Amino acid sequence: MTLPHFAGWCAGIAVGTAVLTAQQAAPAPGPRQEVVTDTVNAGSSKQTRNDVIGIDERGQRRLVETTESTQETLPNGRSRTVATTSAPDANGRLVVASRYTEETTTTASGRRETVGIVLLRGVDGALQESRRTESTEREVSPGLVLGESTARVRGQSGWETAEVRSLEKRTLGPGESREDETIQRKDTSGRLTVSERNVTRRSEANGRKVEVTETFGDNGQGSTRPATPMGLSQRVTKTTTAAAGGGSSTVEEVEGRNLAAPNEPMRVVRRVVETVRTLGSDRSETQRQVFERDPNGRMVLVSSDTNTSQPPPATPRPQ
Repeated sequence: MTLPHFAGWCAGIAVGTAVLTAQQAAPAPGPRQEVVTDTVNAGSSKQTRNDVIGIDERGQRRLVETTESTQETLPNGRSRTVATTSAPDANGRLVVASRYTEETTTTASGRRETVGIVLLRGVDGALQESRRTESTEREVSPGLVLGESTARVRGQSGWETAEVRSLEKRTLGPGESREDETIQRKDTSGRLTVSERNVTRRSEANGRKVEVTETFGDNGQGSTRPATPMGLSQRVTKTTTAAAGGGSSTVEEVEGRNLAAPNEPMRVVRRVVETVRTLGSDRSETQRQVFERDPNGRMVLVSSDTNTSQPPPATPRPQ
């Protein structure tokens, strides 16, 4: 399970079930997966369960893995997330395979500190800490936030730094902002060098939100390529438009390069269309479709899911 850096969560109140079927639009039957998601949001706590179900050519279903997560907002500016993933063993019994924990503390000065820990199942069956990420984020002046993150992994000789990220967030004006993230990873010599840079621009006006993230990759010499078409490796454009009645429509397009012909212009390789519509004052339905480019260069539907949310049932008052 991968959680974003410098991220937080906002709890609402909802109970929902989502069903996603991979390869739903495949022309011929074959192995596929179905993901069933149940979410309960109440007050300061959110609980989610994801079941991944495999379906073979004969239509037989089996549980591949399940992930149960809890997100809590605690007193004194603290929050905590625990996500546990389990999978059936040879005897069909669910066994914990990994666990992710994350704790965030916000100080009185506004500095946010986050510690994320990944635990994996060892040969002896016990969970062992394998990766630790420590992040900080602070506002240094009005409209300017700086953040940094260091990830360490357990190696044969102890803990080793695997990745260092630095983040700069700037407010450019009403409804406009920019983020610059620089990522350092180890090169073939074991030295930390800049391998990736992400630039995100956000704007909002007249009920329309646009977010564009451009990724610049490694030039093979341990430094980022210049901001030219040759240096740009990926662009993600996400546009959200408010709809009548409180709903919304979001289109996310991912542009990438052809690895076999890197000098060619980038093209859309993935498109996600998400539509949210209200079903009443307390209920909403979210439809999500994912399209990807097939070997013939056509954008085809590869998955589709629907999620309906509603408030939890009211607790009867004692008589």
